[in-house]
Amino acid sequence: MTPEERIELWLENKPEEKDTAFIREFFGRERYTPLAIVDRCPSGHPRVVLSFRGKSISMTSLWLCCPEVHRRVSRLESSGGVDRIERALGESEERLRDFQRSQGEYGELLDALFERFLPQAELKRHSGKIGGVAGVADARFVKCLHAHVAFTLATGEGPAGRLALQSMGFEEGEAGVWIPPCCTALRETPVKAVQD
Repeated sequence: MTPEERIELWLENKPEEKDTAFIREFFGRERYTPLAIVDRCPSGHPRVVLSFRGKSISMTSLWLCCPEVHRRVSRLESSGGVDRIERALGESEERLRDFQRSQGEYGELLDALFERFLPQAELKRHSGKIGGVAGVADARFVKCLHAHVAFTLATGEGPAGRLALQSMGFEEGEAGVWIPPCCTALRETPVKAVQD
């Protein structure tokens, strides 16, 4: 699937008023205008939102907005999770190549978003400057586990996000839907994420 096709698919899932309220409450403000809900928690609330433009332009386009998942990722990061995941990525040449490929895919996705939504002047200033997830300049490194987890939940791609999800006890269910330990009662009827 091309980045443009993925964006079109995501944009079919516009946030409803209750989604926007949930996102605003989570962030404490409307940081960037939500364009689409690209992944939902099995309980039904938004888990990842597509949003990169507000008063400024963000190099992050996929935002983790589930409070419980966000807390779990924060604990993982604060306990040295970035270093552990970078080491794990480096232990396998295949995993490292997959990581660098996914970093490039993220850059292509952001370029496609910019191409579609930014005026020409802003497009020239921002496009083509991203090495990977969370706007990292050097695609060999993990910058933010929240962004990697959001990317994996939204696309099904990205070994850094996969390793983080697995280390937090998530299970990959049908159609690539990641089920968190906090939603064990809902394992039988997960809400399908938008990934295809």
